[in-house]
Amino acid sequence: GEFGFVQKIISCETVDLSEMGLKMYMSEAVQQGLITDLMVELTDNNERYLLTAEVKWVTETADDGWFFAGFELFDAENTDYEKWCAMIRNREQK
Repeated sequence: GEFGFVQKIISCETVDLSEMGLKMYMSEAVQQGLITDLMVELTDNNERYLLTAEVKWVTETADDGWFFAGFELFDAENTDYEKWCAMIRNREQK
């Protein structure tokens, strides 16, 4: 099967993060079931994480044109998944 890649940067804020996934607040609706690469940049540590994720759900928000979306992360090759998990574990200990 072919993967659909979203080659654009979507304006979004991470609302919730875990080893398993992310909840995003986004300026665009994404398609449920889409598998995509995400570049997650965290402002508090200036690290960037390249991750592969599947869109599990999308809901509209009260703000016109904004959406919440849930992404499930994959432990995919050539991604920063292990670095991501280590960062999450580190945060939870604080």
